[in-house]
Amino acid sequence: MFKAPFLFKGRIRRIEFCLSLVIYFASFLIISIICYEVFGWNDSINGFIFFIFFITTLWSFFAQSTKRCHDIGENGWCQLIPFYIFELCFKKGQLGDNKYGTDPKEKKNKDATINAFSNGKIVTQPLKSENEPTQSVSDEIVEKKIQQVLCNSCKVIVPYTTDKICVLCGAENWGYK
Repeated sequence: MFKAPFLFKGRIRRIEFCLSLVIYFASFLIISIICYEVFGWNDSINGFIFFIFFITTLWSFFAQSTKRCHDIGENGWCQLIPFYIFELCFKKGQLGDNKYGTDPKEKKNKDATINAFSNGKIVTQPLKSENEPTQSVSDEIVEKKIQQVLCNSCKVIVPYTTDKICVLCGAENWGYK
């Protein structure tokens, strides 16, 4: 979260966008109070500090808004529509990849093995093909660094644990058929 807040490419989730708004509002309030208490409103240093802060925050706000527009599948210029900020705060982003980038809700590691659960549904795909030679489970785990195994008891792919107990059924006899 909050990676590259000044760049206009990519997509961000609603939570990051809303947190950005809260941070911008709070920082404006704090900087205003500090500038008023320390320098007073008529000092040129106060104006310069506030101007530099305003420009950097405004740039970051437009960048984050553009990325949020990209997440819902719109062009970044849509943020200039009055009250469009409410749609950016509440509308769900597009599922999967779109022309602006990958889905920020997707898992970070696309090369990971098949998960035991997929949206609450049990995945029953085998981990190895039929033509591979049979090996013991521990040899297979050491050679390929497999993170998941097939439980012989419940016939479901489960995460590998060092205590060799199925996380779903509690059986101790897991491994490849």
